[in-house]
Amino acid sequence: MAHLPGSGLCRRASEARLSQFDSGDLPAAGRGRRYLDALDRIARAEKAGPRSRQPWDYRDLGYVRSRRTSDLATWHEMLLERLSGSEAEDRLDRLAWHPALGGSELTFVQARLAELRGDLKGARKLVPER
Repeated sequence: MAHLPGSGLCRRASEARLSQFDSGDLPAAGRGRRYLDALDRIARAEKAGPRSRQPWDYRDLGYVRSRRTSDLATWHEMLLERLSGSEAEDRLDRLAWHPALGGSELTFVQARLAELRGDLKGARKLVPER
């Protein structure tokens, strides 16, 4: 199984790792590519199903994906900030519609991406004002 920053960890541990986002030799675009590659591996593993399953082991994939997206929300915001308007912006489209993610946090990523691209009407449609 692929390891993602923060998957299975509490949000604080995930955010602590994010402090290293801008450090090192790999630029944000490279980190974004590696992150999406890891999400691809997770999506393939989820599609293949569990290797073995006990009768009491019920895993709602919608919940798992929603939780994963929520745990990694800060990471997604950093990718949006750093890749928006760059030559690697196409990776944000993969992120916003990735099958390994889900829930309201993913809808927020989609709305934020629309907003960054100047599509305020599309962003409001995804996250309407109350």
